[in-house]
Amino acid sequence: MRVLRVPPVASIVAAVSLPMLAFAAGPAASSAVDFNRDIRPIMSDTCFRCHGHDPSSRMANMRLDLRDEATKPLKNGKIPIVPGHPEQSEIIQRIFDKNGHQMPPDFAHKPLT
Repeated sequence: MRVLRVPPVASIVAAVSLPMLAFAAGPAASSAVDFNRDIRPIMSDTCFRCHGHDPSSRMANMRLDLRDEATKPLKNGKIPIVPGHPEQSEIIQRIFDKNGHQMPPDFAHKPLT
């Protein structure tokens, strides 16, 4: 069994952009951030190719383009996005992973900045 090492919560929260935190927080987040304007373009460019609407190209049976799908547990029990708790969200752990499970993967050529 491989264990993901995640930086301390404060480091994750400090490093994650406001749009990603707002998406994880849900509708109660800052009104200055709009999912369709601020978040969807980033995720569309970096995540939806493998975790979007097309079931034939979807990987890990994880769909991130629909909030209900992105916030429900996967078969392995992990939750892609835990509203209000980015440090518990699998996508945040994968963004910061340095042990071969970092997302987006190198082959996608879409690093997050």
